[in-house]
Amino acid sequence: MKKKEAISLIYNTNDCLVQKSNIAIHHLPDLRGELISGKVVNLKDSNPIDNTIVSLSIPGEDLNFITAVANKEGRFYFK
Repeated sequence: MKKKEAISLIYNTNDCLVQKSNIAIHHLPDLRGELISGKVVNLKDSNPIDNTIVSLSIPGEDLNFITAVANKEGRFYFK
C-alpha cells in the first residue's frame, strides 16, 4: 500500500476507509455519547437567533440540566 498523509484519508459512517476527493466535511460523528442539536429561529421570519441560551432538562432519579449557547447561525449542541 502506498504511504499517504493522514489528511488525505477519512472514514465514512460504515467505518470504510475512503480517499478524500474535493469533499467538504460538515460534521464528524460524536464518539463520546449522545449529541442533541437544534436551531433557534424567529417564528415570524425564520431568521436564526444567535447568542441565545438554550436549556435542556431531563427529569428522573438522575436529574440532568444543561445549557448551551446558540452560535451565529442559531445552532446549538448538547453533549
